[in-house]
Amino acid sequence: MQKTIRTIFYFIVGLFAPPRETEALLNELTLEKLQGLANYDGTLPYHERVVRALVWELKYRARSRACELAGAYLAELLLAEAEEHIGTMLLIPMPMHEARRKQRGHNQTELLCEAALKVTGAGPFAYDPSLLIRVKNTKTQQGLERSERLKNVKDSMLVTHP
Repeated sequence: MQKTIRTIFYFIVGLFAPPRETEALLNELTLEKLQGLANYDGTLPYHERVVRALVWELKYRARSRACELAGAYLAELLLAEAEEHIGTMLLIPMPMHEARRKQRGHNQTELLCEAALKVTGAGPFAYDPSLLIRVKNTKTQQGLERSERLKNVKDSMLVTHP
C-alpha cells in the first residue's frame, strides 16, 4: 500500500517537475535490488549507476528514501557482524568539519547510522556521534588516490573522550 502511494506521488510530481536522473534511479531502487548487487563482502559496486545514485541522493540531498534504503542495507551488515561478536559494538559516524556541515546542511554518515539504528532498534550497538570531531578542514576526498586520501585525513580528527 505504502509503495503504491509513493509510486503515485512520484508519478504526479514527475508530470510537473521531472526528477533528476539520480532521483529517478533511486525511486526504482529496492532493498532486494541492492542485495542483488552486493559483492561477496557486502560492499556495493560504485560503478553501478543505481549505487552511485543512492550515494549521491544520500550525501548531497539527504533524501529520506536514500536514507531508508541505505540504512536498511547497512543494518543487515551490522547485524551479521554483531553475530560474530560478544558485547556492545560502537557505531561512530565519520565527523564532518563545521564549515562543510554548514555548507551541506547535514552529515550523511550520521543520517546513515541513525537510519540503520532505526531498523536494528539499537540492539547490540552503542551510537556516539560526538566521540570524534573533525579539527582540520580537509579538501574533499573525491577523486583522490588511496594514499592521498590517507594523507589528507591525517591528524584531521580528535577523540573527544577516550
